[in-house]
Amino acid sequence: MFKLSQALTLLSLMLFSSLSISNSYQAVHQQYNAKPRYSFAHIGQFKLKDSTIEIGGDEGETYAGDLDDLPFFSGGVQQIAGGSWIRYGWEGGAILSWQNDSVTAYSNGGSTHIRIDNSFFMFGTFLGALIDIPLGKRVRIFASAGPSLSYADLSLKEKNDNFSASLVYQVNEHETEFGLGYYGAAGILISPEKNYEIGLIVRESRLGLDFSSNTVESVYEGRQYALSFGARL
Repeated sequence: MFKLSQALTLLSLMLFSSLSISNSYQAVHQQYNAKPRYSFAHIGQFKLKDSTIEIGGDEGETYAGDLDDLPFFSGGVQQIAGGSWIRYGWEGGAILSWQNDSVTAYSNGGSTHIRIDNSFFMFGTFLGALIDIPLGKRVRIFASAGPSLSYADLSLKEKNDNFSASLVYQVNEHETEFGLGYYGAAGILISPEKNYEIGLIVRESRLGLDFSSNTVESVYEGRQYALSFGARL
């Protein structure tokens, strides 16, 4: 009877362990093979690849100044379409950036300069392919890339306190542009609590915005560094 009791106990433990392992495997398998949708909001900084803005003078001279980094916001969704340990899907959303400051532009020789009020606004959308790799239950990494469509408005106006205002073209430039570009992004996301995420994102953008006229020349492309906040929907 003692041996039978031991055998029954051992059999019960084995059955319990098997069920526990099976349930754990099914939970992980279900997590990796589900098709979740994530929402996200990115808050960061847009560092221009070439921050130089060039302004033409009235006698053929060129004045050049440097633009500051821009604030950067984006939001959207990531949809997992399939896969298990390596998942695939798509993402889409909108991007917003702007700038309101003053730019000091110097002549070729550096002897004269002008100050310009710079006002820039950009809104765009993007849609890209997504690769997502879960690293356990609380961490995932991803990479994405695709096209973007942007609208931007740039306004430059010469300030009244210029030392050399009589030497240059009186700048009062206003341009709008639509740009068809592309982007690539990568990030790591952590879930400190169920269904919520926080992480770091790096994004390279070519917005396709090229402000070029007889007076002003500036190209907006560069890299964005952002904090990401999101949730599983």
